[in-house]
Amino acid sequence: MAAFERSVTPVTYEDDKGNAGTMFFDTKTGLLHALRMKDATHPDSTTLMLWSDYKRVDGELFAMTTTVKAAGHSVVTRTTHLDHSAIDSARFSPPAAVRDLLRRP
Repeated sequence: MAAFERSVTPVTYEDDKGNAGTMFFDTKTGLLHALRMKDATHPDSTTLMLWSDYKRVDGELFAMTTTVKAAGHSVVTRTTHLDHSAIDSARFSPPAAVRDLLRRP
């Protein structure tokens, strides 16, 4: 088991494609702290994902920091702003040049 700076409860899983892993839940908060997974197509490779810095946004808890460790490398993603406001669907409209291409036979 991974050594974490907090007490965790492990929960193992395996999906129908043979991918397996262990989720680690913080025993004090119940929040997901880490996930260690193996890909069935790369059995010698293990990926560890860590979630931390949970903040309440619009009544829901979100991990504001995510760390992914794999193949000797780490990638840390930090969320600095999270907004649940509605997005105007027009922002997802393709530009005119793309719409013209889509109309071509």
